[in-house]
Amino acid sequence: SIELGEATMDTLRKRDVALWSKHGIVSIGRDLEKALDQIEILEKAAIIYLLARGAGTGPDGISDDEISETCKFWKVN
Repeated sequence: SIELGEATMDTLRKRDVALWSKHGIVSIGRDLEKALDQIEILEKAAIIYLLARGAGTGPDGISDDEISETCKFWKVN
């Protein structure tokens, strides 16, 4: 849909990868290898999340401030 395309463009202005429920992953990078690396990282994170949920736990998560500080440290948008 046009709405999904616009939402994807908005997300990719701030991030290198977007995950849409029932649609899949869209990733960008300076080259194909970098874009595929982002997809692999997201896939591994999703597997870890699902395994944790299946074991009866869930990730505690981190605050928005912690995410922001981590992004600044690693120079990630």
